Amino acid sequence: SVNGCHTEILELTITPSTSNTTTASACDSYTWSVDGQTYTASGTYTSVNGCHTEILNLSVSYSSSATINQSICAPSAFTVGTQSFHSTGVYTITLNNVAGCDSVVTLNLTVNQPSSISLNPTICPSTSFVVGGQAFTNAGVYTIVLVNAKGCDSVVTLNLSVGANIITPLYASICTPNSYTFGANSYSVSGIS
Repeated sequence: SVNGCHTEILELTITPSTSNTTTASACDSYTWSVDGQTYTASGTYTSVNGCHTEILNLSVSYSSSATINQSICAPSAFTVGTQSFHSTGVYTITLNNVAGCDSVVTLNLTVNQPSSISLNPTICPSTSFVVGGQAFTNAGVYTIVLVNAKGCDSVVTLNLSVGANIITPLYASICTPNSYTFGANSYSVSGIS
């Protein structure tokens, strides 16, 4: 451009715009080396420097923690992830998820032992023996499973015997006008009662 005796010359350089896209996954936070910023949420972020644009497509996963209070009955096991636990105790288990974040599980495990008892009663005919709400009247060996409040079964082995009815005569003699008292009754007449 000429203006009187003055000439202006434009020397123009056109630089093409460029861009670069980075896709990243992170656990809890990600520090982007392009701008030095730390990001804690998933999203798309840009940084422009002259004609160059950097694009960050970020996916943020979060680590977690949990507490499990569990009671089981021996010899059972309780499994967290790929680990099985058989004994009472407090365990800390670290689970790695696909995004690289760890989940920390605290397991408070109580292992209860089942119980077993044997009973050997003898009953009279026409009577019964009761275990766990079940009445047994015939001689034999029975196995009764009782579920207790801890979640473990108690096993009762009942070896029931039924005795024979035995009648033992009682002979008594009295002189009149006396009476004979047997149990709650009084007798003053000869006979069989």
